[in-house]
Amino acid sequence: MFSIKKIYGYIFLLSLFPVQILCSIFFRPADELVCISLFCLAALDIYNSGLQALRRYKVLLIVLAVMAFYAFYSLFSFHFNTPSAIISDFISEIKPFAVFGITLALGTSLDGKTKGLLRLAALANTIFLVLTFVFWLPDYSIFGLPANFGAVMLLSSWAYLYGSLDEGRLSQKDKWIVVAMLVIGLMCTRSKYYGEFLLMIFLLFGYRSGMQRHITLKGVLITLLILLLVLAVAWNKIHYYFIEGSHDVFNAAADDDTLSDNFARPVLYAVAAVLFVDFFPFGTGLASYASFASAESYSSLYYDYGMSLVHGLSPDYPAFICDAYYPTLAQFGIAGVILFFLFWYWIVRKLNAMEKERGESFRYSYIIGMMVVAFVFIESIASTFFVQGHGMMAMMFLGLILTEKKADHGEQ
Repeated sequence: MFSIKKIYGYIFLLSLFPVQILCSIFFRPADELVCISLFCLAALDIYNSGLQALRRYKVLLIVLAVMAFYAFYSLFSFHFNTPSAIISDFISEIKPFAVFGITLALGTSLDGKTKGLLRLAALANTIFLVLTFVFWLPDYSIFGLPANFGAVMLLSSWAYLYGSLDEGRLSQKDKWIVVAMLVIGLMCTRSKYYGEFLLMIFLLFGYRSGMQRHITLKGVLITLLILLLVLAVAWNKIHYYFIEGSHDVFNAAADDDTLSDNFARPVLYAVAAVLFVDFFPFGTGLASYASFASAESYSSLYYDYGMSLVHGLSPDYPAFICDAYYPTLAQFGIAGVILFFLFWYWIVRKLNAMEKERGESFRYSYIIGMMVVAFVFIESIASTFFVQGHGMMAMMFLGLILTEKKADHGEQ
């Protein structure tokens, strides 16, 4: 018998292992295949349930409508890139939001057997990452960038945590296994992960249900301390992108033929700020700026703003164009930025409402949900993980967590 619950569970499992390994370096389209599989599952669900099921897909339909607007806007308002590049970027940008919307609409949950397999998948990722570290240190050549190591380890720790929950409870043994997995992730040596690690450890051991609703001096001081620690471990990256780098960009000698590759990443942010003004309110359009499609099929916008002279952003060496997610928002303009932050405001409100209603039984699910939000906001400073397999997996977690109440009442 056709079972949405089981098929989604298998897709979810495969999205963690081996997809998180494959899409890092071996088979990059693996995350696209997961997205296509979920769209097929959604189509089958609508076919079985009838058109009335579309009401459950309102989040997905809104996402599709917004992205369709930007696709037409990109095709007919400007000509910074080719139609095929615009379509490619459309697919890339919609992936994390689409898998979230589908997960939310299906309203499914993972049964006990699937959760057991999820724990095994998380451990399989851990073993693979440890072997990678032991045999391919220091270049991580078999796994790609070291940042991939940290991201997959963080996702795996969430998976083990989620798969270990029994009616919201977590045993001390499983909690320490999660901590061990997080500690292994420190071997990625990336400041972003250090910040995520500190926040996850604090939430695991310091968070209690309702803390965010009962403000105390002690709570405020602890929160400030954690934020300062996160800021401290990420300071070098923040200083490079937003202070030193930007200062150097705006003070670079005008007669330089080619700017150093040290300028590449700060230039993305500096020019993005200009683009928000020059292309108010809807931005430069898809495949035009700071996205993989705009590098693969070189956007003419880079010539217009002199970025083709920057090593790492040039047509001959565009390696740093797709280096951070936030500059990509220039493609969507101020309107897109507002929509982006409204989306996350809506997510946090839903998480807080569920935590208030369900209390301690939702504690660890709430932690994972808030960590997904933190993961997206931290990683987007210096990576495009949000629109890669890592971001898709995180958004599937978020969808499962936000439908837990329905699952508990058998409303799937």
